[in-house]
Amino acid sequence: MAKVCFWKHKICPHASKLDELALTNEQIQSINVQTLLFHGLNDMVIPIADTSYRLIELLPHAELHVFNECGHWTQIEKNEPFVENILRFIK
Repeated sequence: MAKVCFWKHKICPHASKLDELALTNEQIQSINVQTLLFHGLNDMVIPIADTSYRLIELLPHAELHVFNECGHWTQIEKNEPFVENILRFIK
C-alpha cells in the first residue's frame, strides 16, 4: 500500500515531502502502545477529520480528546484540561 500523508497544508511549499514521512494504515494499526490525542474542534491549521478522527479509528489503543471552542494550540487554549488529561493518562 502506498504511503499517503493524512493531511497536507495547501499553502505549504514542502507538502510533497510529507508523503516520505507518512505511515501506511497497516503501520499505524500495528502501533501497540497507549496513545493520547488532542485536537481543537476549530483547528484551521490541521483539519480534525483528516487527522485525529482517522487516527482514532486506526490506533488500537488510542484516546482522543476534542476541545470545543479551541483552535490549533490545545495546550495553550485549553491548558488546564489539557494538563489534567495528560496527568491522568500517565498515572
